[in-house]
Amino acid sequence: LSEKEKHKKTYNITVIHQENSGVSAARNKGIKEAKGEYLCFVDVDDGISEYYLSYMVKAINENGASLVFCKMSPNYLKKKDVYEVKTIGNSEVTLYRYLFHEFTSGASSLLVRSKILTDNNLLFEEGIKYYEDLHMVWRLIAYSDVIVELNNKLYIYKKNKGSAMYNFNKERIRGILLIGSLNNFFCKITPDFYPFFKKYAEARVAWSVLWQAVHFLNYNKFQHY
Repeated sequence: LSEKEKHKKTYNITVIHQENSGVSAARNKGIKEAKGEYLCFVDVDDGISEYYLSYMVKAINENGASLVFCKMSPNYLKKKDVYEVKTIGNSEVTLYRYLFHEFTSGASSLLVRSKILTDNNLLFEEGIKYYEDLHMVWRLIAYSDVIVELNNKLYIYKKNKGSAMYNFNKERIRGILLIGSLNNFFCKITPDFYPFFKKYAEARVAWSVLWQAVHFLNYNKFQHY
């Protein structure tokens, strides 16, 4: 083999076709079919830095972690973002940091070891358009031992006015109830954290939806909502 052929990278890519049943159903199909050591979730209308995977895999391996988060940006960076670890913590510390918005993340700005999902039978809640990613992130943090936060903006979040987040309807109420359903989960898994989650987490989502209602609805519809 030539030197060029010796260093040529190969990739195993599987394309799966299924009836459109929403983001959660698509992600769940990917989780079930995945063969690799790591999982990440990239929405079709977003973008990623060229270092998105390499930096997060580096962070997860260097620190013996189960889960790593990166920052998000609405735009591609014009120059290389130098690899930088912000914090390393355990599940308990990270739950509090996430609860009190010391960092924010959806399902798209993380990389997790596949075994965290398979060992704990974790799947996205199907049939719900809002906060289903938050519902997953909370459980991933709870089941991860070492968690890394990178200071790098690696996920490019593009604002698409046709997406679910830019359309307001009664489905958002179901998102509040979904987050509230985690009360029993945390009561069993992390009883010390449970009172804090119960007091703040569902309330924050409810206030967020209320603010969205103010933004999207006229006064009469807002009163009704």
